[in-house]
Amino acid sequence: MLKRYFSNREWWTIGLLAVIGGLSSIALGKSGPSLCSRVSMPGGLQSFAGVHVLPLVIVAGLIRRPGAATTAGLLKGVVELLTGSAHRWVVLGFAGLAGLIVDLVFLLARKRRGVLTTLVSGGLGSASNVIVLGLSAGVPYVCKNTTALPWLAVIAFGSGVVFAGGLGWLILEGLRRTGLAAPRRSRAEATSS
Repeated sequence: MLKRYFSNREWWTIGLLAVIGGLSSIALGKSGPSLCSRVSMPGGLQSFAGVHVLPLVIVAGLIRRPGAATTAGLLKGVVELLTGSAHRWVVLGFAGLAGLIVDLVFLLARKRRGVLTTLVSGGLGSASNVIVLGLSAGVPYVCKNTTALPWLAVIAFGSGVVFAGGLGWLILEGLRRTGLAAPRRSRAEATSS
Protein backbone atom coordinates (compact mmCIF):
# COMPACT_ATOMS: atom_id res chain seq x y z
CA MET A 1 0.00 0.00 0.00
CA LEU A 2 1.25 3.46 -0.91
CA LYS A 3 2.00 5.81 1.98
CA ARG A 4 0.89 9.40 1.54
CA TYR A 5 3.37 12.23 2.01
CA PHE A 6 0.94 14.53 3.84
CA SER A 7 -1.61 13.35 6.39
CA ASN A 8 -5.25 14.43 6.19
CA ARG A 9 -4.66 16.97 8.94
CA GLU A 10 -1.71 18.43 7.04
CA TRP A 11 -3.76 18.66 3.83
CA TRP A 12 -6.51 20.49 5.73
CA THR A 13 -3.94 22.88 7.22
CA ILE A 14 -2.39 23.55 3.81
CA GLY A 15 -5.81 24.04 2.21
CA LEU A 16 -7.20 26.31 4.91
CA LEU A 17 -4.16 28.57 5.02
CA ALA A 18 -3.93 28.67 1.21
CA VAL A 19 -7.57 29.75 0.93
CA ILE A 20 -7.17 32.38 3.66
CA GLY A 21 -3.97 33.61 1.97
CA GLY A 22 -5.53 33.68 -1.49
CA LEU A 23 -8.60 35.60 -0.36
CA SER A 24 -6.57 38.08 1.68
CA SER A 25 -4.28 38.64 -1.32
CA ILE A 26 -7.31 39.38 -3.52
CA ALA A 27 -8.69 41.80 -0.92
CA LEU A 28 -5.31 43.53 -0.62
CA GLY A 29 -4.97 43.68 -4.41
CA LYS A 30 -8.40 45.29 -4.80
CA SER A 31 -8.10 47.79 -1.94
CA GLY A 32 -4.38 48.50 -2.24
CA PRO A 33 -4.35 51.05 -5.08
CA SER A 34 -6.85 53.32 -3.34
CA LEU A 35 -4.95 53.03 -0.06
CA CYS A 36 -1.61 53.84 -1.69
CA SER A 37 -3.02 56.82 -3.59
CA ARG A 38 -4.44 58.31 -0.38
CA VAL A 39 -1.34 58.02 1.77
CA SER A 40 1.26 58.28 -1.02
CA MET A 41 3.40 55.37 0.15
CA PRO A 42 6.84 54.82 -1.37
CA GLY A 43 6.96 51.44 -3.07
CA GLY A 44 3.19 51.23 -3.28
CA LEU A 45 1.79 47.81 -2.54
CA GLN A 46 5.27 46.31 -2.10
CA SER A 47 5.09 47.68 1.44
CA PHE A 48 2.52 44.92 2.07
CA ALA A 49 4.20 42.14 0.05
CA GLY A 50 4.86 40.13 3.20
CA VAL A 51 1.13 39.62 3.74
CA HIS A 52 1.09 37.43 0.62
CA VAL A 53 3.81 35.14 2.01
CA LEU A 54 2.58 34.96 5.63
CA PRO A 55 0.39 31.84 5.13
CA LEU A 56 3.28 30.05 3.40
CA VAL A 57 5.64 30.72 6.30
CA ILE A 58 3.01 29.49 8.77
CA VAL A 59 2.49 26.30 6.74
CA ALA A 60 6.25 25.64 6.63
CA GLY A 61 6.51 26.21 10.38
CA LEU A 62 3.54 24.01 11.25
CA ILE A 63 3.99 21.06 8.89
CA ARG A 64 7.81 20.85 8.78
CA ARG A 65 7.97 18.79 5.59
CA PRO A 66 9.72 19.85 2.40
CA GLY A 67 7.16 20.83 -0.19
CA ALA A 68 4.44 21.97 2.22
CA ALA A 69 4.93 25.69 1.53
CA THR A 70 5.27 25.07 -2.22
CA THR A 71 2.01 23.11 -2.23
CA ALA A 72 0.32 25.85 -0.22
CA GLY A 73 1.71 28.48 -2.60
CA LEU A 74 0.40 26.72 -5.68
CA LEU A 75 -3.00 26.19 -4.07
CA LYS A 76 -3.03 29.85 -2.96
CA GLY A 77 -2.29 30.81 -6.57
CA VAL A 78 -5.22 28.72 -7.79
CA VAL A 79 -7.52 30.40 -5.26
CA GLU A 80 -6.33 33.84 -6.41
CA LEU A 81 -6.74 32.88 -10.07
CA LEU A 82 -10.28 31.59 -9.56
CA THR A 83 -11.35 34.61 -7.49
CA GLY A 84 -10.28 37.20 -10.03
CA SER A 85 -6.65 38.16 -9.54
CA ALA A 86 -5.52 41.02 -11.76
CA HIS A 87 -2.30 39.08 -12.46
CA ARG A 88 -4.18 36.17 -14.07
CA TRP A 89 -1.99 33.09 -14.73
CA VAL A 90 1.19 34.77 -13.50
CA VAL A 91 -0.17 34.49 -9.96
CA LEU A 92 0.49 30.73 -10.07
CA GLY A 93 4.15 31.42 -10.87
CA PHE A 94 4.89 33.88 -8.14
CA ALA A 95 2.81 32.15 -5.47
CA GLY A 96 4.45 28.82 -6.26
CA LEU A 97 7.93 30.36 -6.38
CA ALA A 98 7.41 32.12 -3.05
CA GLY A 99 6.40 28.78 -1.52
CA LEU A 100 9.42 27.07 -3.07
CA ILE A 101 11.77 29.71 -1.65
CA VAL A 102 10.19 29.42 1.83
CA ASP A 103 10.60 25.63 1.59
CA LEU A 104 14.25 25.93 0.52
CA VAL A 105 15.14 28.29 3.37
CA PHE A 106 13.43 26.03 5.91
CA LEU A 107 15.12 22.97 4.36
CA LEU A 108 18.59 24.54 4.46
CA ALA A 109 18.09 25.55 8.10
CA ARG A 110 16.46 22.26 9.09
CA LYS A 111 18.52 21.82 12.26
CA ARG A 112 18.29 25.49 13.29
CA ARG A 113 14.70 26.56 12.69
CA GLY A 114 14.49 29.74 14.65
CA VAL A 115 13.37 33.28 14.25
CA LEU A 116 16.15 34.05 11.76
CA THR A 117 14.99 31.25 9.45
CA THR A 118 11.44 32.58 9.56
CA LEU A 119 12.54 36.18 8.91
CA VAL A 120 14.80 35.26 5.97
CA SER A 121 12.22 32.96 4.36
CA GLY A 122 9.55 35.66 4.61
CA GLY A 123 11.84 38.31 3.14
CA LEU A 124 13.12 36.21 0.24
CA GLY A 125 9.67 34.87 -0.57
CA SER A 126 8.26 38.40 -0.73
CA ALA A 127 11.14 39.73 -2.83
CA SER A 128 10.66 36.89 -5.32
CA ASN A 129 7.11 38.12 -6.00
CA VAL A 130 8.44 41.46 -7.23
CA ILE A 131 11.10 39.90 -9.42
CA VAL A 132 8.67 37.45 -11.06
CA LEU A 133 6.09 40.19 -11.55
CA GLY A 134 8.71 42.48 -13.10
CA LEU A 135 10.01 39.77 -15.42
CA SER A 136 6.51 38.67 -16.43
CA ALA A 137 5.78 42.21 -17.60
CA GLY A 138 8.33 41.61 -20.34
CA VAL A 139 11.87 42.57 -21.19
CA PRO A 140 11.06 46.18 -22.24
CA TYR A 141 9.55 46.85 -18.78
CA VAL A 142 12.61 45.46 -17.03
CA CYS A 143 15.00 47.41 -19.28
CA LYS A 144 13.17 50.71 -18.71
CA ASN A 145 12.90 50.20 -14.97
CA THR A 146 16.22 48.63 -14.09
CA THR A 147 16.58 50.96 -11.12
CA ALA A 148 13.00 50.58 -9.86
CA LEU A 149 12.91 46.78 -9.76
CA PRO A 150 15.76 46.30 -7.26
CA TRP A 151 14.36 49.00 -4.97
CA LEU A 152 10.90 47.46 -5.08
CA ALA A 153 12.49 44.08 -4.28
CA VAL A 154 14.25 45.63 -1.26
CA ILE A 155 10.97 47.15 -0.04
CA ALA A 156 9.24 43.79 -0.54
CA PHE A 157 12.06 42.00 1.31
CA GLY A 158 11.64 44.35 4.28
CA SER A 159 7.89 43.82 4.23
CA GLY A 160 8.42 40.07 4.13
CA VAL A 161 10.77 40.23 7.10
CA VAL A 162 8.19 42.19 9.12
CA PHE A 163 4.85 40.73 8.00
CA ALA A 164 5.66 37.18 6.86
CA GLY A 165 8.70 36.49 9.03
CA GLY A 166 8.05 38.47 12.21
CA LEU A 167 4.30 38.07 12.34
CA GLY A 168 4.61 34.45 11.19
CA TRP A 169 7.06 33.71 14.02
CA LEU A 170 4.72 35.30 16.58
CA ILE A 171 1.74 33.29 15.28
CA LEU A 172 3.73 30.05 15.32
CA GLU A 173 5.00 30.70 18.85
CA GLY A 174 1.46 31.51 19.99
CA LEU A 175 0.19 28.26 18.49
CA ARG A 176 3.00 26.33 20.18
CA ARG A 177 2.34 27.91 23.58
CA THR A 178 -1.35 27.10 23.42
CA GLY A 179 -0.60 23.51 22.38
CA LEU A 180 -2.17 23.83 18.92
CA ALA A 181 1.18 23.21 17.23
CA ALA A 182 4.01 20.84 18.05
CA PRO A 183 6.77 22.44 20.13
CA ARG A 184 10.06 23.33 18.52
CA ARG A 185 12.72 20.67 18.85
CA SER A 186 15.68 21.45 21.09
CA ARG A 187 19.16 21.58 19.59
CA ALA A 188 19.99 18.21 21.20
CA GLU A 189 16.96 16.58 19.54
CA ALA A 190 17.76 18.22 16.21
CA THR A 191 21.39 17.02 16.18
CA SER A 192 20.49 13.46 17.20
CA SER A 193 18.13 12.93 14.24
